[in-house]
Amino acid sequence: MRVGFTLIAALLGSAAVAAGGTDALAQGKPPIRIGAILPMSGPAGSVGKPFQMGILLGVEDANADGGINGSKLELVTEDDQLNPAQSVLMIRKMAGSNVVAVLGPVSGTSWENVAPLTPQLKLPTINITALKPQVANTEWTLRTEPHDAMMIPEAMTEFMRAYPKAKRIAVMGDMKESSAEAGVQEIVKFAKANGLTVLDTLEYQTGTTDFSPIVIKTRGLNPDAVFSTGLLVTVIKLVKEMASQNVSLPHFNNAMLWPGPTPAIVGDDGKNLHTSAFATNEPVPGNERHNKFVARFVDRLKSEPGVPPPANAANSTMHYDTVLMLAKIMRDKKIDGNTPVERARQLIRDGLADVKGFDGVTKLAMGKDRNGYIRSHLVKVDTAAKMWKYVLPPEQRGK
Repeated sequence: MRVGFTLIAALLGSAAVAAGGTDALAQGKPPIRIGAILPMSGPAGSVGKPFQMGILLGVEDANADGGINGSKLELVTEDDQLNPAQSVLMIRKMAGSNVVAVLGPVSGTSWENVAPLTPQLKLPTINITALKPQVANTEWTLRTEPHDAMMIPEAMTEFMRAYPKAKRIAVMGDMKESSAEAGVQEIVKFAKANGLTVLDTLEYQTGTTDFSPIVIKTRGLNPDAVFSTGLLVTVIKLVKEMASQNVSLPHFNNAMLWPGPTPAIVGDDGKNLHTSAFATNEPVPGNERHNKFVARFVDRLKSEPGVPPPANAANSTMHYDTVLMLAKIMRDKKIDGNTPVERARQLIRDGLADVKGFDGVTKLAMGKDRNGYIRSHLVKVDTAAKMWKYVLPPEQRGK
């Protein structure tokens, strides 16, 4: 699926895009195309449109800021349905096209299949949302969002502060999905290192529809809290079964639950639901870039089919920032629409090596392993406002 100038104008407002593209059109330079591999359908289809909107808003602002050395930026999106095999097909398709860089795919399972291919394909690829810690970067890749080995300990530290009596925990997850399994490992590792008793590790699969046996077993364990990993499509069933069996316990799920429409659709059953996050829809004092982005994001998606309002900005903030970071690299490397694609890719590869961080809607620091770091916090569903909210006040976070 190609998302070019016409669709960007339709989604983001033709006046803004036209204004951003004036300089490029006046100079007659061709556009620069970037790719995105997103789950626009399938089990994580609910995050595809929000992630794409974060990217499109970044494209809009890059163009409004004069474009890329006189060329406008355009987006080409491919749907991988959160299927690793499809992700591999899409990255190969992108490599054979005229895109100069790719954002995605979004899952850790897909990322561990795609990242090793990038040196062979010679295609700069930036992952934004993969949570699996063990995936190594190549000279052609970056991962801008922190992974579970960073996010889980920080959020669980705040969880222990918020619920100091929660000492005995039940852990559960999809142990056949590598990202979810890795998240379980990080939860258990943190728990054992911080004096929590792991009563049991219960297994389910992404396609599980009947959580009654697992919840019955959980009740028998009599835990103080429940920790899990998994996608919204699965965890929502777990949450509802817990509510139906009157299991009312603090429940933490890793950041696989953070993006998408979780707060809008979970209802009162989600009153105990927590996750790790570095952005919410809440206004941030002193950060007008964040506040303006969230307002635009929510407004642009307010009537979008499949995106219940209010749209959850979550890590779409990082999709936006990553586009602007990539735009800066291309400007600094003097890339424009006339630069041969192979040459542009090599220059972007070189630029990725120099990234130490990026100060945008969020403040990104880049490690030597080419993994990004942003301080994560514990958030909880506000069922009335239908949004994630930070659990602890600012003075109690991050200590």
